[in-house]
Amino acid sequence: MKILEKKPFLVFECVLCHSKLEAEVGDVKGFVDWEGDSSYWVECAVCGSKKYLSYKEVPPKAVKHS
Repeated sequence: MKILEKKPFLVFECVLCHSKLEAEVGDVKGFVDWEGDSSYWVECAVCGSKKYLSYKEVPPKAVKHS
């Protein structure tokens, strides 16, 4: 199968510097604590602030399992 158009999974505006950014799956960072709770975020490439993602926003390939 041939991919005709690849879209970023998330386009967002940084709340601190107001830059408009596109995030790829590889940009998602995550953490799973000892209780199994997980947090996922993307970082602004301009100022470094974090945008936390709700679980439904996280693409399946980015989910880390404990």
